[in-house]
Amino acid sequence: MCGGRWPPSDWVIPPAPAGPASQRSTPPAAARRKKTTEDGSPVGGPRRSVHFFARPAAHRLSLKTSKEILRKILKVRQPVADKNSGAATIRLLSMKTGSAIGGRTLNATDENGPLVSVVLAVRNAGAVIGPCLTSLAGQTYRNMEVIVVDNASTDETCSIVRRDFPGVRLVQAGPERCAQRNAGARLARGRYLFFPDADMVLALDVVEKCVRSGGDLVIIPETTLGRGFWARVRRYERDFYAGREGLEAGRFFSAQLFHRLGGYDENLFAAGEDWDLHRRAAQHTRPVRIDSVIAHDEGHVTLASYLRKKRYYAAFVKRYAKKWGSETCRQLGPQRLAVYLRQPRRILARPLLFLAMVFMLTAALVTFKATRPA
Repeated sequence: MCGGRWPPSDWVIPPAPAGPASQRSTPPAAARRKKTTEDGSPVGGPRRSVHFFARPAAHRLSLKTSKEILRKILKVRQPVADKNSGAATIRLLSMKTGSAIGGRTLNATDENGPLVSVVLAVRNAGAVIGPCLTSLAGQTYRNMEVIVVDNASTDETCSIVRRDFPGVRLVQAGPERCAQRNAGARLARGRYLFFPDADMVLALDVVEKCVRSGGDLVIIPETTLGRGFWARVRRYERDFYAGREGLEAGRFFSAQLFHRLGGYDENLFAAGEDWDLHRRAAQHTRPVRIDSVIAHDEGHVTLASYLRKKRYYAAFVKRYAKKWGSETCRQLGPQRLAVYLRQPRRILARPLLFLAMVFMLTAALVTFKATRPA
């Protein structure tokens, strides 16, 4: 279904309650009843935002508390001018998705700006798609369309999208992520194409800053969220890659460039497809890097779960290595060690995390070598 411009401009973020929770008193039942006019309709006209989410508690973020997510997102270096955006992020991500979101209280940009098409490839993403779409609905940039491309999910992914996000266009395509993204891009009407993953939560100014950058290829910094010691190690590892050429891949493209390149290479469907498209795009335009952030929620991370994921990727990443040859060595081989050694202050600041990271990456390398290509 397609609900037109998404989200509608009459959605608003309610002001944050004043004072700590312990000092706020609960109003009596009579005061909590909705005020109505003489004909029984709600005061202030229709409240479409109330009906946007059918189940108020359906889409809590998957970590223990949303405050934990906020602390980690806001640790990413942000310019002083973005303090208001940070406050908006706190209000958005600390809410249940049953609350009204988005709207002009965020000083939204011109709705007549270029249309941005967000293409979300999903499969059995019911546990994470709610927070992702919530953060998209709260973007300060308003002129967006969201296309969810589902690949025969067997969980409640599709029902969540249909029931709780009626402005989102839901289509079916497969058989894998690259084909899904390309299918969504063919349906998109926007001047720009944006390809986040379903387990990502976006800072509220991500789309706005991508558009304002004016770039045809935009890199958005990513941080890792999750529970457990190894989630901290993963986040520490990712911090080393920030701003390093060849270790980050763009997710935001001009539609003209994307279609000129033929989209994602569907032969690289499980690993390396992001790097591949980025490298091909970088041959035609200079990448731009914004200072907002995407948070990748990996849930509870253990060493075993990390290695299982690497084993799956290793079976397919050799296709990428075959295509790009020596360039792959710089990204995945021993030359990557130089990226860490050039940042001694980061190593000395967290020596335990560094040692754990070395152990984790060594185990991943052994797993990679032992895995047969698919």
